[in-house]
Amino acid sequence: MIRKSVEQSPRHSSRKRSQSFGNVCKISRTTMLRVLKQDLGTFLYRIQIYHKLTAADMTRRLDMVNVLIRKVEDCQGFLSDLWTRDEAHCHLDGQVNSHNNIYWGTKAPIQVTQSHFTPQK
Repeated sequence: MIRKSVEQSPRHSSRKRSQSFGNVCKISRTTMLRVLKQDLGTFLYRIQIYHKLTAADMTRRLDMVNVLIRKVEDCQGFLSDLWTRDEAHCHLDGQVNSHNNIYWGTKAPIQVTQSHFTPQK
């Protein structure tokens, strides 16, 4: 029953999956995790978002690395003066944090989603 459940809906978490079997037979979350991992051989994958890279992108990356290497060599305090920051954005197109975007399966899923490179924030 659990194998069929995973095949039909691989995106359900172990918690929701164990709750859905509550009316058939009571299965704890830890038992559900054991069955999913050991008995069925599935793994929990988080859906990753990747940008499609082209040959032109690789050339631009290489050019940028060369510029940065020259700056480090020419300017003695370049790295100590370099500032970085971490920002969070709210996207107007409905894009959300993908932390809860999971997939149970025996191999990593390949999903392609098209979106704007610079969505409105």
